[in-house]
Amino acid sequence: MPRFVFPQIIPEFLVFRQSLVERIIKPVWFMLFDTVVSLLALVALTLIPTWWVALISSFVIGCSAAGGVMQLGLTVMSNTFPRAKGRITGIYYTASGLASFTIPVFTAWISQIGIYEIMWFDVLIAGIGVLCSIVVLTLSREKKTIVA
Repeated sequence: MPRFVFPQIIPEFLVFRQSLVERIIKPVWFMLFDTVVSLLALVALTLIPTWWVALISSFVIGCSAAGGVMQLGLTVMSNTFPRAKGRITGIYYTASGLASFTIPVFTAWISQIGIYEIMWFDVLIAGIGVLCSIVVLTLSREKKTIVA
């Protein structure tokens, strides 16, 4: 009987997630679900900074926030604005590049106040992500109402 190796389950889980998005759950709802789950895990990690909570919440954040939400967001935005797919892709990845530069600058500045405040800053960013997901969900619902 083969021995269970924990890292083997992660790619299988991500493939399972992708099949859920394509077959059962609409990508807009899944994107909202992913951002809410990662926000809740981040709040738990910030409020209860213990080793076990860090272990569990880092796994949850890795599977929800880092598990393809960037590509899922681009797909949703391209479907929301089908006439401007190139422009949407450019704006989307430009914003990602700006965030890759500016977030470390802000966290370096915040670290002078305290490391704990960086976690609350991350919670703020995750909350903004949830709000953006709600806006995209609202836009996609309005689009269906107008078309139908």
